[in-house]
Amino acid sequence: MVQIQSLRCGLHQGNSANSLCVLTRARVTTTKQTLVRRSPGIYLTLERYLSWKVTKSNKTPDRRSPIAQMQTGPNKTGRKLTLDLGGSLKRRSSIEVVARISLRNGFSCLHENALGQYSSMTREPNDLPTVDFGQDFNELSQSQIGYKIPRGRAKAMPSVQISQEHEAKIKRGQYGGKGDKPHLGGFTEFDPLGVSPSLWKHMISHLGVKSLLDVGCGKGVSTSWFVMHGLEYVHCVEGSHDAVTQSIVPNAKERVTEHDFSRGPWWPDRTVDAAWAVEFLEHVGRNYQPNYLTAFRKAALVFVTHSNWGGWHHVEVHDDDWWKTRMEAAGFIYSTHLTTSARNIAQKDSSLRNLTLDMKKDNLYFVGQHIYLNVQVFINPLVAALPQHAHLFAEHGCFGGKDKSNNKIHVDCKDSGAKGDHLTALPDSYYPIQLTEEMDKEWFDLIKNFKTSGRPPKLQKKG
Repeated sequence: MVQIQSLRCGLHQGNSANSLCVLTRARVTTTKQTLVRRSPGIYLTLERYLSWKVTKSNKTPDRRSPIAQMQTGPNKTGRKLTLDLGGSLKRRSSIEVVARISLRNGFSCLHENALGQYSSMTREPNDLPTVDFGQDFNELSQSQIGYKIPRGRAKAMPSVQISQEHEAKIKRGQYGGKGDKPHLGGFTEFDPLGVSPSLWKHMISHLGVKSLLDVGCGKGVSTSWFVMHGLEYVHCVEGSHDAVTQSIVPNAKERVTEHDFSRGPWWPDRTVDAAWAVEFLEHVGRNYQPNYLTAFRKAALVFVTHSNWGGWHHVEVHDDDWWKTRMEAAGFIYSTHLTTSARNIAQKDSSLRNLTLDMKKDNLYFVGQHIYLNVQVFINPLVAALPQHAHLFAEHGCFGGKDKSNNKIHVDCKDSGAKGDHLTALPDSYYPIQLTEEMDKEWFDLIKNFKTSGRPPKLQKKG
């Protein structure tokens, strides 16, 4: 038996036999067990319409209508549903539909994205437990949009290229993105405002980050730093085809995914310690935000920046409070401590002039400016609470006394300076990655020939 409340149904044009319906609230009961779903995004297929019955109106309903409301009618077999089209007819009408239904295979789903198109997602074997609904209910489907950790393997949807005639009309100036739609691109060869080696080192040595997703990574400058500093897993997702083809990420074929978030959701195959998204949020409209939030929900910590001014496809320019509210509404917890710490550490890089060979001694480059002005750090408890991320926040736990400023000294419990009795050291997996100067040199060698735009110092007025 199936009982359904408030069911949205998208009907394919001219093909009612394969209509896709989205349950926003449902109770599915079988002879063996009951499954309750209250969040949006449960999908089923009306495999076959057996009959139609129209009441309260003589008008034939439009079976191609993209949205309809559906409620259960009294039934014992679970195959008789009432379809209420609401305001789509002149008078309130209802249609009784006798149909065979089944839940779709495994945990695969079809996601209705902001464009009104449909993008598919496939399920990894044994990713989630299977449920036996009997002969009539042999398939389960679940949207990956919402407050949950996305499961399975997402289908990447690369950018759609434009014609040469269209490209000729776009004035890109210093920005890359040739051949991409105008909402993509916007990257430069090397932008010092979006890098902070000091903060990156802090993320590894102090926070214990060992795996990372770089969202909107451009050519992969930041992604490459994390790869070359020994993280066990680093992945980059970028919408611009032009940027992906110029990627400098080592083993880019395995580490870079081309995906346009305006086409649908995407997420990495595994959870990660951190997501890094610098100079990304302002480029994606609110109607597409749920698509990239699925990627963030695979991360324990989320580092994001936003823009304070206009720029190439800057369609979401807001202040700190707006973004804090938006992210918390999506289930992420803002950390004042981690945010303040990140900004202060990134500020230390502002005067760097040795990242590339063409950085001039007297020019101003504002290294890390986007980060020390606007970075915000959020915690995602869904992932941070998992045992595979328990190594995070890698500050040593044993007491080593106090310094001259009366601050606690944190030491490794194996250290001879640790104060206490019967101290137990942590397993090796809880220790952060050890960074070396050789790692720094490898990254500097990779980017040293990039062109870096800077601002000449203001000329002093003559007396």
